Amino acid sequence: MLSLKSEFRELKVAYEKTSVKNEDAPNIPPPNPDVDTLNMLKEMINNQLKLNEERAKQHEIQNQQVNNETNSLKLQHADREATLKQHRDYLQKDRANMQLLKAQNANLLIEKKIKVQEVRNEVQAVMDQLSEERKKMEFVYMLKVKNSKSAAERLRGLIGEKENRIGCLEKELVLLKEKLESAEKRAREDERVRRKLFSDMQHLKGNIRVIVRMRGLLPEERGDMEDFGLSGMDEQEIVVHENRTQGRYTYPFKVDRVYGADVGDDVICWDVEHLLDDTINGKHSICFFHGQSGSGKTEGLLGGESKGVIQLLCGSLFGKVEKKRKNNFIDVSLNVVRISNEEVHDLLYPEQPIIPIESDKARFALPNSCLVTITDFQSASELLAQAHQNRETVPIPLSNESHYLYRFHITQSHPKTKENISSVFSIVELAGSEYNFTGINTEDKTKIFINPKIQPLANVIVALAGAEKNVPYKASKLTQILSAEMSSATMLFCSHLSPSRDHMKDTLNSLRFAAKLTLAEIPRKNTTNNKETKQ
Repeated sequence: MLSLKSEFRELKVAYEKTSVKNEDAPNIPPPNPDVDTLNMLKEMINNQLKLNEERAKQHEIQNQQVNNETNSLKLQHADREATLKQHRDYLQKDRANMQLLKAQNANLLIEKKIKVQEVRNEVQAVMDQLSEERKKMEFVYMLKVKNSKSAAERLRGLIGEKENRIGCLEKELVLLKEKLESAEKRAREDERVRRKLFSDMQHLKGNIRVIVRMRGLLPEERGDMEDFGLSGMDEQEIVVHENRTQGRYTYPFKVDRVYGADVGDDVICWDVEHLLDDTINGKHSICFFHGQSGSGKTEGLLGGESKGVIQLLCGSLFGKVEKKRKNNFIDVSLNVVRISNEEVHDLLYPEQPIIPIESDKARFALPNSCLVTITDFQSASELLAQAHQNRETVPIPLSNESHYLYRFHITQSHPKTKENISSVFSIVELAGSEYNFTGINTEDKTKIFINPKIQPLANVIVALAGAEKNVPYKASKLTQILSAEMSSATMLFCSHLSPSRDHMKDTLNSLRFAAKLTLAEIPRKNTTNNKETKQ
């Protein structure tokens, strides 16, 4: 406001000066300021006042900013001064620590020097001691060398004596080798005699033996165990009682051995083990498992909660093979096939198509079947488990109508005589023996109704028992495969029975067939198989 007044005064003075300067000018009448001029002047003064006010506000704002910046710089300067002071304190502490560490290191260095000097003194003492010990050892060594010369002379004398003793022992060894060779010859001769005696003993038993096994009654079955009279587990007769409207009929049957429902698979295995002895001695052996579907033959063979007959026989087989391997080279191989609708399928290699049977001079073989070498019980169990797994894929109706063959091929060779002996131990699970009795008169108690799938096997056994020249091996695939062994094999026929009254006709039929086989006498050939049997 003061500045505006001063400016107004300056304008007024300037105007007066101009009026004085213009006095010499012609007389021109002075302007007469009117009201408009005064208003305009007032407006100019007001505008100038407003402009000055705005400038004053800007100056105040700028002064406030400058003051704020000044205060901020003062605060920063104070912080930096505090930080610098703190750093100076730290630096002084570090310098004090460094001085302390230098003093400590100087003390440690002095201690280390003292210890080094002590170690040097100890090393020097040890070196002096070692030098004395070396002198002593050199002296002792010289004495030992002198004594060793005399000892060497004594040893030369002892070596001469030992050489003479070795010469005597070599002569004795030659004599012992001659005795061993003669003992081996006698052992081989005794082995031949043992084989002959064993064959004679089996010949007395018969070339085919028949045993009967009765399974237990299931809860859902309808029957009565009193219908089957068992004289005892070791007896050879089983009596069946059948109730009819005409009265009660009794049928006695005689076989080589009868087992009841309380007998386990291990007892059945005892009767089958003599077949393994025959096979180890170079003879073929066949074990037939026969019975209607549901009679327990599959469970008895393969096992359920416990080991089956085939697993028990594998353990016994390799026990006998290990004893035999002490003097002979023995290889054991296994193949498993299924015969269904006269077609042969491999259970160890199911991807393979139907296996053809090839014949060579009235002998049949399966050259395309999978024959796997087994070395111990573990490998045999794994292979049988694989075959059982592939068998479970077959539908039950088709499985009941199929034959299953487990064939163990045993090849033996003597390292000195170079004699090769080949034999086969076959386990055959026959198809279900049940027969369709619809429309058939079963009043004839002597007539046997056999499943057509088993009839060719029965015909071959009858022909062998009658010593016929033309044996009908070609009638079925089963008899073709077994043709190379049946004429000279030891055979065991294990017939399984069901105690259910619903299965009475099939049970009687199986017993008649078993009793008929018991009467069969097949001429026995007492020759081993010196050539490998074809598979």
